Amino acid sequence: MAKALLILSGGRAMPNMLTVIHEKPDLIVALVSQDEVDRLQQLENAITALFRDEDRKPELNTSYIVNAFNLYDIQEKCWQVVKDHPDYDWTFNITAATKIMSIGAYEIAKELADQGRSVRCWYLNTSGTHVVSLIGEPRDSSLFHIEIGQYGAVYNCRISPGILEDERQYCQDHWVPFSRFLVQNPQYMDLLKDLVDHKINPTPSKFSKGAGEKKHSIPVTNDMYTLLEEAYKAGLLEYLQKEGDKLVFKLSYTQFNFLNGPWLEAYVWDEARKLSLFSDCQWNQRIIDENKLDDKNSKNELDVAMIYKAQLIIAECKTGDKESTKTETLYKIDSVAGSLGGKFVSRILVSSQSIPNGYEDFKSKAHDLRIVLVNRKDLSRIGEILEKQAKRPDYPRI
Repeated sequence: MAKALLILSGGRAMPNMLTVIHEKPDLIVALVSQDEVDRLQQLENAITALFRDEDRKPELNTSYIVNAFNLYDIQEKCWQVVKDHPDYDWTFNITAATKIMSIGAYEIAKELADQGRSVRCWYLNTSGTHVVSLIGEPRDSSLFHIEIGQYGAVYNCRISPGILEDERQYCQDHWVPFSRFLVQNPQYMDLLKDLVDHKINPTPSKFSKGAGEKKHSIPVTNDMYTLLEEAYKAGLLEYLQKEGDKLVFKLSYTQFNFLNGPWLEAYVWDEARKLSLFSDCQWNQRIIDENKLDDKNSKNELDVAMIYKAQLIIAECKTGDKESTKTETLYKIDSVAGSLGGKFVSRILVSSQSIPNGYEDFKSKAHDLRIVLVNRKDLSRIGEILEKQAKRPDYPRI
């Protein structure tokens, strides 16, 4: 028998979409609150995005509009839905929308079960990764395991590779040890930042993608040699040699990009991965809001993104002292989170710099925007911090 899913459209999208993703129904019927009609296009777009690469896309019916506080109207519409589609095995997801809508849908599901109809009725406890089976056979917690791309699609956002593009796998396999060297020896972080900003400082015209390795020559110092030797051992330089009072080295476009900031993203990602806590964890990704296809939109990034119990945690990583303490950085994090679920998203600003004294306004603004600040002294225990923000967040995901 074909599978049908009844969802209540009027509240948070994710609980509905979890059943859409994992149950893969043939038919989805959305019982829509009158106040939520203008959001139907978002629902349709999300279904399209979720099944873009699938052989079959479910039929979506959004024609059943109800008064969200009229129990009789809700029950009548639920009966009509089943009557209009008699040859289906039904699942009712009553998690979203108003309590009255949930009660109305549950009562009809119960009557259907009493009549011997094939029906299940679920309420999803997302924070506990528990499917409360009110009617019919239960469902296990695998329902809450989703990927970053699926999460983004629910909010009409497409996740695509960032500046490192398809080189991320190589970076993960070979260059993460250099990131760990920097965290264990933080005195070299400032030296690296000075190197990429002032001593290499390539312009796009002379150091662009596909241009090959570029040769650089800088004065010899013991600390600089140690730093570059570690980079060379990790494969982040193509060539390193002392020539008189100069250090001569070569590096590629991708190597430079990694040294220019993503080394911190890779480190945070690796520490998150080692926790074995997240159903998906990605780094160096772009987020494209399908509702805002413009040049500015294409610059939004997810430095590190983690999924915990179908909930998103994002970490913005900064290696420059100015960017690490700019209010604009906080607003950017808030904007990205806003497009992916708002207060349901945990936000973290990770910096390789220390926050100087006198930045109380910055800290206060971070608190107002529900952003956890992690700076240089905290990097060695970033895994512990990520686990806490997943399980016991400073700002509840509500």
